[in-house]
Amino acid sequence: MPFFEGNGKAVPDVFRQRASAVLSAPNLDVEAIRLLAACSRYLALDERNLALGLVKGVCESQKDDQVLSEALASVRRFGLPLWPDNCFRKALSGIVDHKRWVIADLAADILATAQAST
Repeated sequence: MPFFEGNGKAVPDVFRQRASAVLSAPNLDVEAIRLLAACSRYLALDERNLALGLVKGVCESQKDDQVLSEALASVRRFGLPLWPDNCFRKALSGIVDHKRWVIADLAADILATAQAST
């Protein structure tokens, strides 16, 4: 007898509920971004698009380096295309000059994938 028996949909439903709760949050912090990225595959396509849009928005407007770094590291985990999105591309172009090289490198890497896909 298995240790865990239950409905096969129970765990995905829990992940979906946790991510859905974050979608209505006024601001995304590091934990919220991690949660959205980790649980995104359990969201419906429209919810996943909304989550990706929120994380992209963090990249476009975030002043906190830790939150910005997490958003950049997570943005490709949604399984959705990042392009064409000129606002996001412009934000990344500005981040490439960031004072912290790790953040600048993440932005440059994402921009490089945009160049490769066009």
